[in-house]
Amino acid sequence: MEKGGERMKYFNEALGDFVNEAANGGVIRHLVDLGYSADEIREHLTFQISDESLEAQIRKRKIENGMIDPGPGEEPKNYHIVKEQNSYGKVTFRKVYDDPGNQD
Repeated sequence: MEKGGERMKYFNEALGDFVNEAANGGVIRHLVDLGYSADEIREHLTFQISDESLEAQIRKRKIENGMIDPGPGEEPKNYHIVKEQNSYGKVTFRKVYDDPGNQD
């Protein structure tokens, strides 16, 4: 019985994240990039969002941009996937982190 509840909780969180991303994600990222505060960003949103969710999205964007360092358990999203193929034809994929201070 608990597995079903955990799955439903996971599903509801994923659905909520999707809805927030569709409604406000691009606006939040853009305004963070421009240096807006959480209160200033809230004025530009078209849909309601909890304070915790807004703060989490702001923090995530600042980590992605290299404005702040990720905390324990947080993964920076400034990476790309590299596809490699060895001489035998085996394909592997590798995550390579970008250096935010090395942008030309």
